[in-house]
Amino acid sequence: VDRHAVDFLADKLRAAPEPILVVATGPLTNIGLMILKHRDVLPKIKELIWMGGVFYRKSEIITPTEFNAFCDPEALKIVLDSGVPILMVGLDVTMQVLIEAPQYA
Repeated sequence: VDRHAVDFLADKLRAAPEPILVVATGPLTNIGLMILKHRDVLPKIKELIWMGGVFYRKSEIITPTEFNAFCDPEALKIVLDSGVPILMVGLDVTMQVLIEAPQYA
């Protein structure tokens, strides 16, 4: 590996001819660090779709948060404060998606 993922992503955004959609399915550590290190690429992010957070869920989980948010709350705050348009797909939504055995094949 010759460079950090944050720098790789920033270079890809800079090289894009138009703003692109970024999808994150885990904690926002790299996205948050990229925002701090490469603010010039923010206009190249059309929208961030993030699988994270929770809006309403009854469960046995002690913490009131969701794993991807809980792992790096500082990065989450950086991203939310960045001005990048964000579509959050919360745990509530992902828990309602059913995949049956034949779909795994």
